[in-house]
Amino acid sequence: MLRYQGVEFGKTRAVLRGESGRLSLAGACRTLRAGPVSGADGSVRIDDLSNPVIEGNCSLSGGRANVVVRYEPAPSGILAAEFRVAGADLEQLTSGMSENLSVTGLMDFEGTMLMRDRHFLLTVEFRSRKARARRQVFDVKAVKALMALGGGGGMKVSQTEFAYTDIAGRVTVEDEYLIFEGLAGKEGEYEYLVRNRSPFPGVNVLVHTRTNTIRLADFARRISRAAEYIAE
Repeated sequence: MLRYQGVEFGKTRAVLRGESGRLSLAGACRTLRAGPVSGADGSVRIDDLSNPVIEGNCSLSGGRANVVVRYEPAPSGILAAEFRVAGADLEQLTSGMSENLSVTGLMDFEGTMLMRDRHFLLTVEFRSRKARARRQVFDVKAVKALMALGGGGGMKVSQTEFAYTDIAGRVTVEDEYLIFEGLAGKEGEYEYLVRNRSPFPGVNVLVHTRTNTIRLADFARRISRAAEYIAE
């Protein structure tokens, strides 16, 4: 087992080849662990080291993840990535962030990233996945954290769990701005990010289409406030 800066690697192998003036690299890792990422068993392939494309697979919080990274050297200097995660366990994912936080259910993610010079663009779309015998609830601290992220204040409630039916949305980070879009339904000028259609007490999170953009620096302050609610 190889460990480097908190990342654990299992059995690995790599082959470097040179042909027709091109260098190619192929490798594989049987196991890898880094926080919520574990169980890498896919291959990493670079067909041309001067214009690399890297593809890999791993397990992310119980879900199956695939990542493709492309780099175009100068003069374009573009770094691009695509990723998909199918069936991530939200309880594993949230408990990995904080032991005091719990959201249950399954989630699919997909997204793209583009970097060029000083321009950065990241888009992530996520959608909850229904599964038989799988509970879909937020605990009270997760709800308080959501309120803090939305700029709201604290609350006092007697219940400890809040049901949800759907979580669906899109997050876009472009340079220094963050944009939220709800994809779980629409009501007037509001979009549902989290929606509860069940008969049980639950949580609904809506995003206003006119005020869904925030500076990253301001959102970072909201994250700090949410962390305080979680730690209480």
